[in-house]
Amino acid sequence: MARIGCQLGHVPRKTGITGTGGEQEYVQRLFTALEPKLKAAGHTPIKILADPEDGVYPAMDAFFAFHCDGNDNHSARGCSFGFRTDLPNATASKAFGDRWRFEHAAAGYPGGNRPTNNTDDLAHYYALRPATNKGAKRAICIEFGFLTNKDDNDWLIANVGAVADALVRTVVAFFGGTAPPPQEDLSIVDKQTREFLDAQFKTVHEDFVTVLRGKTHKGNLDNIVNIVTQLQNDMKLVKQKLNIPS
Repeated sequence: MARIGCQLGHVPRKTGITGTGGEQEYVQRLFTALEPKLKAAGHTPIKILADPEDGVYPAMDAFFAFHCDGNDNHSARGCSFGFRTDLPNATASKAFGDRWRFEHAAAGYPGGNRPTNNTDDLAHYYALRPATNKGAKRAICIEFGFLTNKDDNDWLIANVGAVADALVRTVVAFFGGTAPPPQEDLSIVDKQTREFLDAQFKTVHEDFVTVLRGKTHKGNLDNIVNIVTQLQNDMKLVKQKLNIPS
């Protein structure tokens, strides 16, 4: 169906404008999650770096630029997008961005919205014109949230799959295909519970790795059985807390 250009903000710059801390790593991780989802939906993802070789962009039908915000004021948060009002696809691009914003919120993003084109960099993002010239009927630059805000950062890192699904649903809304079902919202599990479960699963993983490598003994196997039993008891408590029937 559609060819979807996905520009990885600032990647792989080492000098100059390199983005906020962790931004390059995040957008690369996001594309890794998004690529198979777009293919499953019937579309062709196209990876585009921040500075395409010789400035040449590939042919495409739609364009996303992936970015995350940053600010010295760590209370600043919120998602936003930019589109160029001076391009022939301006109206279509704004509709594309508005739909993405809706899907991002529906995926559970808790940081709220910042105005569209709220900075000059967003309103005149450098890649939107060449992407449009290469056929993009809809082209936007996205700021998924603030990596310098702890709550935004924690949600974005923990929900890369949901962020990717929101992008796929945006594409499907305009170009057809099969949208992924919404992911279950696990944000109702408090931080302490998540950290406890993460620690428990990490212990189980390490013990199973030891078994698979042949470096095991009866005591270790007993330990695995005990941990699995404890996990089952923990999950019962979590279900009770969340009012989930056993």
